[in-house]
Amino acid sequence: MVWLRIATRLVLVQLTMVSLSLLGLGLLGIAPAATAAARVVGPVRRDEALPVVRTMWETWRTSLLRSNLAAAPAGLLAAAAAGNLLLLGAGALDGAGALGGMVTTASGLVLVLACLTWMITVTLAADPDLSAAEALRAGVLFPLVFPGTGLSLLVTLGGVALVGALVTAVAVLVGGAAAMLCAEALVSARRRLLSERLAPV
Repeated sequence: MVWLRIATRLVLVQLTMVSLSLLGLGLLGIAPAATAAARVVGPVRRDEALPVVRTMWETWRTSLLRSNLAAAPAGLLAAAAAGNLLLLGAGALDGAGALGGMVTTASGLVLVLACLTWMITVTLAADPDLSAAEALRAGVLFPLVFPGTGLSLLVTLGGVALVGALVTAVAVLVGGAAAMLCAEALVSARRRLLSERLAPV
């Protein structure tokens, strides 16, 4: 029964994420919507009483600028890498042989790392005590300081994406919320240690 209640609330998180993303005209709304989801999925996972929609709205509103500033570098890098891959897929480097393969591999690696950094950054931005610069710095350094956790998050998000690709209903109902749940669960466990390592001496 507890799992059913958690699943129902995750659907509510997903619907609220989509609504808040649209409210920010997509591009400007998605990072703060993900931050708002990161703020509530922990209590949802622990089955704590929390007004999901109101909390997400308040978090989205207060973190709109900060979350966008923190996530923008990783988002732009991911967009550039995805654009490269699309151009390569369209045959922009036909006949380039080994060079084309190296560019494709590098673009794919940059895309994966940028997406991972983006997820960690928007998750950390749920902490109102972190500025945009601090959230970005922590998001960049997190996989370097905790490579095992970074790899676990990458594999977990890959699993969520695979399930979503195979079962469309799951992607529509809880895809984004499940991704943020995984990110929050893994990142929050290491957040305090990261803060201690980044603290000025």
